[in-house]
Amino acid sequence: MKLLFLSTEFPNQYDPIKATFNYDLIKSLSINHDVEVISPISWTEEFYGRLFIKKNKRQSSGCAFSINYPRYYFIPKLFRKHFHLFLWWSLKGMISELQNRSKPDCILSYWTHPDGSVAVKLAKTLGTRSVIIVGGSDILVLAKLPDRRKEIIRALQETDAIISVSEDLKRHITALGISSEKIHVICRGVDQKIFHSGSKKDARTKLNIPEDRKVALCVGRLVKVKSVKTIINAMQRLHLQFPKLHLYLLGDGPLMGILKKQVASASLIDKIHFIGNCPHHKLGNWYRAADVTVLASVSEGIPNVLLESLACGTPFVASNVGGIPEISQTSSARLFPPKDALALCKQLEFTLNNKLKDEASSRTKSLSEFAQSVARIASLKCN
Repeated sequence: MKLLFLSTEFPNQYDPIKATFNYDLIKSLSINHDVEVISPISWTEEFYGRLFIKKNKRQSSGCAFSINYPRYYFIPKLFRKHFHLFLWWSLKGMISELQNRSKPDCILSYWTHPDGSVAVKLAKTLGTRSVIIVGGSDILVLAKLPDRRKEIIRALQETDAIISVSEDLKRHITALGISSEKIHVICRGVDQKIFHSGSKKDARTKLNIPEDRKVALCVGRLVKVKSVKTIINAMQRLHLQFPKLHLYLLGDGPLMGILKKQVASASLIDKIHFIGNCPHHKLGNWYRAADVTVLASVSEGIPNVLLESLACGTPFVASNVGGIPEISQTSSARLFPPKDALALCKQLEFTLNNKLKDEASSRTKSLSEFAQSVARIASLKCN
């Protein structure tokens, strides 16, 4: 098939680790299909990127797809319900070019608004199919906002098919009045060349982590929805019981400064390590080096970090939200109520005191399986 992928959620020169799961999906799809990517970069991201971030070049050797990064204009914090109109206008020149080429068999998009809205309109303009992959927060959070809800519902109604990464997310989509028949639940896959079980000792040697430490790992953006402060609160309770327990935070974000102050106030500077962003291809060793992966989000679909952790044979403790319970039917997983530091503390204590590895790593879906399922949905005839 000839596929066009349209989404702002894609790695770029200013943020090379942004939505790496989409990069991996497209890379896998390009093995058997002709794929082109259009990933608009907002003018604000480009502006701040040029000022503060050293421009990076993403490794793309061996990838049989092209990526276009048009500039996306909008008015920050205003007229959010019209962001799809701003994005459409920003892509006007590229859309004219697409009309003069052979049309794609399907336009895939990730994130419902504005990305999915524009993808649906473009598919109608070109006379082809469209498929929206919902992200999670676009349905769980943005759809609750009156100024975004209407456009999100319209995009979901007008697209030919919807891909949801969890049954929980599907329930939220149907609650918006969308027919369940057009929603396909496909759990994301992981790159098993990167995420696989292996020697904890070797991984720690590569990362310079002492072998006698207890290691808790948190991977993700330092933003409010991830509730990292809950993990830090739990560490305050645990560090006396586990004096060799260290927490490694992989990721960056606007709460970095606030969280560092919280760590300092709790006298945990020598126990909690802010590593910053980590290239996706280097994450495998971090999971293999850890005794447990921790996620305290208040809202999630099915987080890739937990699938990656399981694929590496590392147990996780996570908040009982969204689709997380759907991947927790294993002895390697423990859940706790969101924002409950005491409950998190108890589950971490249990996990650290018991070896919970089982065959969960063999049950995670591969990236190629996920890509094949996406391609199958993209090939379906329009309703």
